[in-house]
Amino acid sequence: SLKAHSLLQHFQELGHGEAFCESLLRAYFLEARDIGDDSVLLSLSADFGGVVDISVIVSRYASMIEASQGDATAANIGGVPFYIINSKYGLGGAQSPQAFLQAFEVASKNKE
Repeated sequence: SLKAHSLLQHFQELGHGEAFCESLLRAYFLEARDIGDDSVLLSLSADFGGVVDISVIVSRYASMIEASQGDATAANIGGVPFYIINSKYGLGGAQSPQAFLQAFEVASKNKE
Protein backbone atom coordinates (compact mmCIF):
# COMPACT_ATOMS: atom_id res chain seq x y z
CA SER A 1 0.00 0.00 0.00
CA LEU A 2 1.05 3.58 -0.51
CA LYS A 3 0.77 4.18 3.22
CA ALA A 4 3.02 1.24 4.12
CA HIS A 5 5.59 2.19 1.49
CA SER A 6 5.56 5.80 2.67
CA LEU A 7 6.17 4.77 6.26
CA LEU A 8 8.92 2.43 5.12
CA GLN A 9 10.66 5.32 3.36
CA HIS A 10 10.17 7.52 6.42
CA PHE A 11 11.76 4.97 8.74
CA GLN A 12 14.50 4.26 6.20
CA GLU A 13 15.54 7.90 6.46
CA LEU A 14 15.54 7.59 10.26
CA GLY A 15 17.80 4.52 10.09
CA HIS A 16 15.10 1.98 10.93
CA GLY A 17 14.10 0.92 7.41
CA GLU A 18 15.26 -2.68 7.56
CA ALA A 19 13.67 -3.33 10.95
CA PHE A 20 10.41 -1.63 9.94
CA CYS A 21 10.33 -3.62 6.71
CA GLU A 22 10.71 -6.84 8.71
CA SER A 23 7.86 -5.70 10.94
CA LEU A 24 5.63 -5.03 7.92
CA LEU A 25 6.43 -8.38 6.34
CA ARG A 26 5.83 -10.25 9.59
CA ALA A 27 2.51 -8.48 10.11
CA TYR A 28 1.32 -9.18 6.58
CA PHE A 29 2.62 -12.69 5.89
CA LEU A 30 2.71 -14.28 9.33
CA GLU A 31 0.01 -12.44 11.25
CA ALA A 32 -2.40 -11.78 8.33
CA ARG A 33 -2.77 -8.14 9.39
CA ASP A 34 -3.98 -5.45 6.99
CA ILE A 35 -0.93 -3.26 6.42
CA GLY A 36 -3.14 -0.75 4.61
CA ASP A 37 -5.08 -0.04 7.80
CA ASP A 38 -4.00 3.06 9.72
CA SER A 39 -4.39 1.42 13.13
CA VAL A 40 -2.12 -1.47 12.10
CA LEU A 41 0.48 0.91 10.68
CA LEU A 42 0.39 3.09 13.78
CA SER A 43 0.81 0.02 15.95
CA LEU A 44 3.81 -1.16 13.92
CA SER A 45 5.28 2.36 13.92
CA ALA A 46 5.16 2.58 17.70
CA ASP A 47 8.20 0.29 17.95
CA PHE A 48 10.23 2.77 15.89
CA GLY A 49 9.33 6.06 17.51
CA GLY A 50 5.80 6.31 16.21
CA VAL A 51 4.20 8.54 13.61
CA VAL A 52 2.15 11.59 14.44
CA ASP A 53 0.15 11.74 11.21
CA ILE A 54 0.21 9.10 8.47
CA SER A 55 -1.30 11.50 5.92
CA VAL A 56 1.66 13.88 6.36
CA ILE A 57 4.10 11.02 5.76
CA VAL A 58 2.16 9.85 2.70
CA SER A 59 2.07 13.33 1.19
CA ARG A 60 5.83 13.64 1.70
CA TYR A 61 6.70 10.44 -0.19
CA ALA A 62 3.74 9.75 -2.52
CA SER A 63 5.20 11.20 -5.71
CA MET A 64 8.51 9.37 -5.24
CA ILE A 65 6.76 6.05 -4.59
CA GLU A 66 4.38 6.48 -7.51
CA ALA A 67 7.34 7.26 -9.81
CA SER A 68 9.10 4.13 -8.59
CA GLN A 69 5.98 2.07 -9.31
CA GLY A 70 5.85 3.59 -12.79
CA ASP A 71 9.47 2.59 -13.37
CA ALA A 72 8.70 -0.96 -12.28
CA THR A 73 5.71 -1.15 -14.61
CA ALA A 74 7.79 0.19 -17.51
CA ALA A 75 10.39 -2.52 -16.81
CA ASN A 76 7.65 -5.21 -16.82
CA ILE A 77 8.14 -5.94 -13.14
CA GLY A 78 4.81 -7.26 -11.99
CA GLY A 79 5.55 -9.09 -8.78
CA VAL A 80 7.66 -9.42 -5.70
CA PRO A 81 10.26 -10.30 -4.82
CA PHE A 82 12.21 -8.82 -7.71
CA TYR A 83 15.93 -8.11 -7.48
CA ILE A 84 17.83 -5.69 -9.69
CA ILE A 85 21.56 -6.29 -9.86
CA ASN A 86 23.89 -3.46 -10.98
CA SER A 87 20.86 -1.53 -12.27
CA LYS A 88 20.87 -3.84 -15.28
CA TYR A 89 19.97 -7.45 -14.47
CA GLY A 90 16.68 -8.61 -13.03
CA LEU A 91 15.89 -11.72 -11.06
CA GLY A 92 12.25 -12.31 -10.21
CA GLY A 93 10.49 -14.59 -7.78
CA ALA A 94 11.88 -16.93 -5.18
CA GLN A 95 15.27 -18.11 -6.42
CA SER A 96 17.88 -20.57 -5.27
CA PRO A 97 21.24 -19.39 -3.96
CA GLN A 98 22.76 -20.84 -7.14
CA ALA A 99 20.55 -18.59 -9.30
CA PHE A 100 21.75 -15.55 -7.36
CA LEU A 101 25.37 -16.64 -7.66
CA GLN A 102 24.97 -17.04 -11.41
CA ALA A 103 23.29 -13.62 -11.72
CA PHE A 104 26.09 -11.98 -9.69
CA GLU A 105 28.72 -13.68 -11.86
CA VAL A 106 27.07 -12.47 -15.08
CA ALA A 107 26.71 -8.97 -13.68
CA SER A 108 30.33 -8.81 -12.52
CA LYS A 109 31.58 -9.92 -15.97
CA ASN A 110 29.48 -7.31 -17.74
CA LYS A 111 30.28 -4.17 -15.78
CA GLU A 112 30.17 -0.95 -17.76
